[in-house]
Amino acid sequence: MQDPIKERDGVQPVSFSELLRVIFWGLLRAIREFFAFLWRNKILLTGALVVGAIAGFGVYEMTPTSYRLTMIVRHTELSGMTIGHMLENLDGLATTHSYSELSKSLRSGEAVVGNIRSIKGKSITGEKLIADTSKLTDEPFIIEVSVGSMAMPDTIQQLILNFFNDNEYLKKLKNDKVKLMTSNLEFISGELERLDSLKLVYNRFLSLSRNSSMFYNNAFNPAEIYKQSAEYYSEKSAIEEWLAQSRSPILSIDGSRPFAMPQSSGMVALMIYYALIFFFIANFLAGIREIPK
Repeated sequence: MQDPIKERDGVQPVSFSELLRVIFWGLLRAIREFFAFLWRNKILLTGALVVGAIAGFGVYEMTPTSYRLTMIVRHTELSGMTIGHMLENLDGLATTHSYSELSKSLRSGEAVVGNIRSIKGKSITGEKLIADTSKLTDEPFIIEVSVGSMAMPDTIQQLILNFFNDNEYLKKLKNDKVKLMTSNLEFISGELERLDSLKLVYNRFLSLSRNSSMFYNNAFNPAEIYKQSAEYYSEKSAIEEWLAQSRSPILSIDGSRPFAMPQSSGMVALMIYYALIFFFIANFLAGIREIPK
């Protein structure tokens, strides 16, 4: 007895191998039709490839060469992340060609800052400075400035340094610390003079005394004098070193001369890229033209 559902719908079962055969021949037919389509429109498609390759070559030739300035600097006041955010603000002005605002930030004419393409900051290990979660100061890092020409590299590097060192907040913070350090240095110098005088008097007393006593009461112990004197000299050296090397928020360690940066895409890559774009556009136009057929 036949299935009433099959009799009513008229649907016959199809084997898996038959289904594969239908799909295979359908795929072959689609491939054959595609190559026939390419052959019918060979002039248009070939012309599109040639024009696209020429356009890619033209874009490569017209893309201006950029140069990179690399500065190794050391921050003595702010964290790396804070400096990274400040550099990102400058980079935003440079990449959007907001040279009027950039000239105000760097306190220079637009003719100079107009040469800047980007400003990036990164750690010595190559990580983005804005992602630096370390709270340490007095660490070296790298500032990379992309410029459009090799003119005035020293001026541009100095502008970046002055951007930090002439910051009103940082300048006041440093001036206050310099005053505090100077005051501490004067106090320590005065204490050292008094200790040196005391040591001189004690040594003179020993030279005049016939029997130098090795007993000291709690009111006077020459060993403590020499110990305190050594501690003061150590503090004095540290303060003098800080005053000599850390007066500015940013210190330059090394700066490079500008060197040409390789373009992000080579000539061959750009030619292939534009040739493919023109090729697909030509395919689309050819398909529209053949719709009525």
